Amino acid sequence: MKESWRVIEVRVGLKFKVWRNDEQVCIFVHHFILIIKVMVDYKEVITINPNIRFGRPCISGTRISVYDVLGWLSIGMSHEEIIEDFPELTNEQILACLQYAAAKGQNTKIVVAA
Repeated sequence: MKESWRVIEVRVGLKFKVWRNDEQVCIFVHHFILIIKVMVDYKEVITINPNIRFGRPCISGTRISVYDVLGWLSIGMSHEEIIEDFPELTNEQILACLQYAAAKGQNTKIVVAA
């Protein structure tokens, strides 16, 4: 599976302290380039197919539902443990499940009956 990452280049200034012969020397780097990997939208990783797992949202190319992954995380499994048990999964796919849950929670409305 193609990795779902987009690369962003950020230019920042950093100050380093270096010791040389017990003498402190400060070095300021003006345009240090930091490469940050940013995950692409979960919609590219999570699919819903009525013929797979009764239409539950699943990780593309698998029968593993978002709710399976969330359940494993909720009982304290680490990303590494999940990947060890299900080697077809990647860390990016696990993060996409969390992103899906966060988006779903933002779209939930609570109606209180009077």
